[in-house]
Amino acid sequence: MRDAIIAGVISGLISPLILAWLSHKIIWKSQRRNEIRMNAFSDVITAFGLLETDAMDIELQTNKKEYRGFSRVTEFRPETIIAMGKASGMVKAFYSNDAFLKVDKTFKTKISLENIPNMEFYECRTEAVIAMAKELGINNIGSFKSITSALKRSLH
Repeated sequence: MRDAIIAGVISGLISPLILAWLSHKIIWKSQRRNEIRMNAFSDVITAFGLLETDAMDIELQTNKKEYRGFSRVTEFRPETIIAMGKASGMVKAFYSNDAFLKVDKTFKTKISLENIPNMEFYECRTEAVIAMAKELGINNIGSFKSITSALKRSLH
């Protein structure tokens, strides 16, 4: 009887400690990692939007800065470059190499006023978003593909 009471007291004290440790180790860390990955996904979408906005900005593109006779093919605002760098770094750290390569390819794809419609950019962007969405477990990515397909059809 006495052994049962001691065992009950010990298990009553130890069980909550073990459960709290497991909760922190397994659930909380996993949740935090998913939050970071969702924020990175959001950062990528924002950076893609900034990139496209800057590339299609007539005033920004007609007033390109020069350095020693060189200028960029497409001019970007500093905040766009910062957003692209942050997004790339976060995807590199928290997603697969495949997702990173797709995001990186999108950032490096030529997008400009002279290249309208920028179908290569739109296709690369779609592939990058789909790759990241799959890793996040977001299943409703077909609608994003259909929007891009509809855009393609309307521009041809």
